[in-house]
Amino acid sequence: MKAKVIETSISKVWLDEEGIIQEKVHAGSIVDLEVAKEEIAACAVLSKNEARPILVDIRNVKSVTGEARSHLAGEESAKVTRAVALLIGSPLSRIISNFFLGINKTSFPSKLFASEEEALRWLRGFLK
Repeated sequence: MKAKVIETSISKVWLDEEGIIQEKVHAGSIVDLEVAKEEIAACAVLSKNEARPILVDIRNVKSVTGEARSHLAGEESAKVTRAVALLIGSPLSRIISNFFLGINKTSFPSKLFASEEEALRWLRGFLK
């Protein structure tokens, strides 16, 4: 069975065969409040409003606004997020991620990873 993929304005989002939501953000993406809402809505559709582990590949993100960071760490996100692994690569994605995790406290576990395999291994611990 082929996984359903939702194309948002900045990413591809899908629920993998293990039950982990994966988001691959397009190069040069700018995440503002409207985009953040769109990403959470895509996760809600794929998870059928059930909290799931989420892997977000933000290696190509150009910037994230403060409003977007607050929303992504807030109540709406918590409804669909059991845990989030942020896949980073560039120094810019590391700065954005560290800022997000340092300033915007989440009610769900959040962790940075440079390796997709390590991120998925960690997220598997949050599957039911």
